[in-house]
Amino acid sequence: MRHIQFKGAAAIATVVSLLTLAACGSSSDSSSDSSGPPADTAAAEAAIAPYVGQPSKFPVKTPLEKKPTGKKIAYLDCGTPICALFGQLAEGPFQALGMSMTTVKAGLKPDTVQPDFRRM
Repeated sequence: MRHIQFKGAAAIATVVSLLTLAACGSSSDSSSDSSGPPADTAAAEAAIAPYVGQPSKFPVKTPLEKKPTGKKIAYLDCGTPICALFGQLAEGPFQALGMSMTTVKAGLKPDTVQPDFRRM
């Protein structure tokens, strides 16, 4: 599960980075307000093409002896978009296993995260 989430997160981070770089490009010919050459969006799309819409096979083949039905999972959302995304991605598999998930929004500062760990 971690392997798939990491690959998915890596692909998403790549797409976000490339789109951010593409947004920094300029269609203006003026060199006075340009910080560099325009982004090559075609090259960016070609670079991420192998990762888009082509999930890898799940590496674990051993079935669970028993589903963890009824178990509760607490997810600590650190307040960044990637933490929110990981939380959203985790909900479906937990539901498929019969588990319930509670998300605790911890905030962005260290002094807000520690008390939220205690609440879990």
